[in-house]
Amino acid sequence: MKELCIITPLHKKTKRDYLARMVDDKPFCMGKAKEYERDYWDGDRRFGYGGYGFRPGYWKPVAEALVKEYNLTNESKVLDVGCGKAFLLWELHQLLPEAALYGFDISQHGLASVQPEIKPMVWSARAENVPYTNNANADVAYKLIAIIQEASVFPDKYFDLVFSNTTLHNLKIFDLEKAVKEISRIAKRAFICVESFRNDEELFNVECWALTCQAFFSPEEWVYLYKKFGGENIDYEFIYFEGKSEVKYVPEPKYSFNQDELFEIAKRFDNLAENNSVGFAQHLTALEKFKTNEEVSDYIDKLIERAISANDSYRLISAKARQLRGDSE
Repeated sequence: MKELCIITPLHKKTKRDYLARMVDDKPFCMGKAKEYERDYWDGDRRFGYGGYGFRPGYWKPVAEALVKEYNLTNESKVLDVGCGKAFLLWELHQLLPEAALYGFDISQHGLASVQPEIKPMVWSARAENVPYTNNANADVAYKLIAIIQEASVFPDKYFDLVFSNTTLHNLKIFDLEKAVKEISRIAKRAFICVESFRNDEELFNVECWALTCQAFFSPEEWVYLYKKFGGENIDYEFIYFEGKSEVKYVPEPKYSFNQDELFEIAKRFDNLAENNSVGFAQHLTALEKFKTNEEVSDYIDKLIERAISANDSYRLISAKARQLRGDSE
């Protein structure tokens, strides 16, 4: 077992606004992302990748690093666990056109985007689709119909390399155990890259950003789990979500009015003020346009300012407005 740095250079090329994702109706976005279909891959950025198109050469440095690190040749057998659109497998295929390269993923949308020359090498796999079955059409000796954590068909040490790129952190720990054990069993060597954190700031960032992650562990915890689950032949990498999140100060609302109280204030200003030049209907129109607490509070402040320089009637409603808002006398 050893730590590698293969995926990180690509990971660092992307800029991320952690807080913007956290406050953008994140529970809803998480639900859409966990469907792993079009919204996740090619929908709005709030649901996942925000457009994950085929870019020849983009994954080539990773493919070259895997070939070098694991001494892969045209005689090698390789499996990608959670291959997505299989762009990395395609780059491996360019380097090793005779190698037996396979992958699977649960996303129908992702697999529909696989490049034609490697489509026979990949298939859809879900946890409930058991048992395993042969796929003669794809000329694969063994085909996974269930997701890898349920697998038990490949012979021990069948693959020269089994790798998984940013997939296994999406499993709950009891499924993670199954996956790690199975990967370790069928692989001579294995490589797993997952999301992690080294400090509280990175933990905060990944919790803001991650839409599908189920396993939030530190590097030490991941290595402990790999060993605990029998993954002594697994090399590993962790991607981190670095950088400070810019927190913009948002003042708390200065009032606690409900809509009826706001309307009542507007009425009283009109009914009691001798010099009021803004009618009740105009007050209501103004109130209905406001989108935030701050806007409504600013509006009330302007009314109160006018009251201070007007007659006793204005002062009366000013006092009522302050009382409703909770201002001190």
